[in-house]
Amino acid sequence: MKFISSLLVSFLLAGSNSFAQAEPSIKKFLSADEAVVAAVKRWQQTGRARPIVSDDGVVFYPFGQYQPKVICSPIRVCDIALQEGEKITDVPSTGDSVRWDISKSVSGTNEKKINHVVVKPKDVDIETNLIVRTDRRIYHIELVSRSDGEYINQVAFYYPNEIQDTWRDEELKETEEKTQVSAQKEVAECAADIDHFDAAYEIKGGTNFTKPKLIYNNGVKTCILMPDEAKGWEAAAFVIIGKDNKKQLTNYRVKKQWYIIDKVFERGALLIGENGSDSHIDIIWKKAGQSTENSNKNSLFGFK
Repeated sequence: MKFISSLLVSFLLAGSNSFAQAEPSIKKFLSADEAVVAAVKRWQQTGRARPIVSDDGVVFYPFGQYQPKVICSPIRVCDIALQEGEKITDVPSTGDSVRWDISKSVSGTNEKKINHVVVKPKDVDIETNLIVRTDRRIYHIELVSRSDGEYINQVAFYYPNEIQDTWRDEELKETEEKTQVSAQKEVAECAADIDHFDAAYEIKGGTNFTKPKLIYNNGVKTCILMPDEAKGWEAAAFVIIGKDNKKQLTNYRVKKQWYIIDKVFERGALLIGENGSDSHIDIIWKKAGQSTENSNKNSLFGFK
């Protein structure tokens, strides 16, 4: 009785496929996991997924992309392994329960438990189908009994769509983490080197809910620490007021409670509401150098 041969592998890879036609080439990989990663990447590029054959003869079918086929033989049992943690929710159904024995088994424990469906033909040159229902999906599998003695010892699956979604989630998480790190660095612009800034600003107007808690510049940029309530505002407008009293609308960056203006100005204003109808806050730089007391600086830097 022969185990799965290269001829049988070629038959599987080049055989009938109602989802996508695979290519019959076989590539060696260090592990099944490595082969799965390569296969999913190729599927993303070409739209074609193909079975993977491991060194010990396990055939991994891409679920939803290829019609799985189990080739078995009398006096042999063939194993169909489901996804780790996947539960069978109903008795597996077959079109020929007389000439095929179908049973279930389990390997592993707890979170590592794997459910298996074991099939065994009672005759040669017969075919039928098998339906396995689980808590995650429904498997439709072809069963074939061959007379030449070749058979597939075990069939398993990999899940291209699920793996792709996991990669996307990981990429999104990585992007979010990078964004957070970038934001933290930019917020740190306003918290670093607090002994070398000029915080001599006069603030006129506003209320306890709209008036900045701290304003300073480091000679290059101006940082404005807003009160907690600023988080719920619509974006305030900021204008720089020239010596001729002309107002120039100026962009700024918002990092948590900080408004960061990438320049130093002598006079400006925060306008909340249309043309400052809700609150008009004048900001005047007194150019006092490093006169601000460190104790006041430190107490004001307790931002969230």
